[in-house]
Amino acid sequence: MKGESHPSHPLNASLCLSVSTGLMQMMETEFSKKLKPMVALHLHNQKSIPAFLSAVTLDLFSQQTVS
Repeated sequence: MKGESHPSHPLNASLCLSVSTGLMQMMETEFSKKLKPMVALHLHNQKSIPAFLSAVTLDLFSQQTVS
């Protein structure tokens, strides 16, 4: 159900990003811990923030649309 308040519900997932001194840092949360494979591939290997954010968006979308 949309707007559900269950902690594992995709709508409650959030990323906290901090940009300082030219570096981007992602705050560690329960949600961000699940993203480690995406971080490794898209941020470390490909060095692409847009690819990372797109992958996260598509993953959350697929979780919402799969019954």
